[in-house]
Amino acid sequence: MNRPHSAESFSAPNSPDTVIVLNDGPEVEVVSFEKAPKPKTSLDVSRNEGVLPLSSEAFLKKYNDRLFDYEKIELMSGIYPEVYYAADIIDRDPLNPAEKIQTAEFDDTDGYYKFMLHDHLQYRYEVQKMLGKGSFAQVVSVLDHATGLSYALKMNRNTEIDHKFAEQEAKLLKFILEEDPKDEHNIVRMLEHSSFR
Repeated sequence: MNRPHSAESFSAPNSPDTVIVLNDGPEVEVVSFEKAPKPKTSLDVSRNEGVLPLSSEAFLKKYNDRLFDYEKIELMSGIYPEVYYAADIIDRDPLNPAEKIQTAEFDDTDGYYKFMLHDHLQYRYEVQKMLGKGSFAQVVSVLDHATGLSYALKMNRNTEIDHKFAEQEAKLLKFILEEDPKDEHNIVRMLEHSSFR
């Protein structure tokens, strides 16, 4: 069963760096990681300068003929009130039927999310490069087009057992964070939670 991917933001202890952790389903999983690089691409300018951000309503109105059905549903849901980054959506040719071929298959056969270079996550984060892949998850470097900051983003495999493990891990992290409210013990700090596909 495919569930939406959920996002968690974490701040590294005693550091201004922030990390987004994505997990399939409503649960959260936390991992240690290294600081993500902060690349900037030429696509940032061509796809965003002077065009974005837009409210999701304005984006739907302006680019409706270029959106896939699942993208329209995501944007109409209200989950993403602003579009900060839209990957190739703006550049799609509405008159070219080949570009309208779509798929809702977001995961591979092993349950890993199919990341593509310069694709968007949550209409905000741009996938910059793959940082690593393990037995339970993969990590990518992303650029947050709302803040201009780079993050390491982790997404767990989309399997029932991984959802259960992530849920337990999230409870443990929440407990640990509550026991260290002043960030004195070098523990990754949770900042936000959201979902994606």
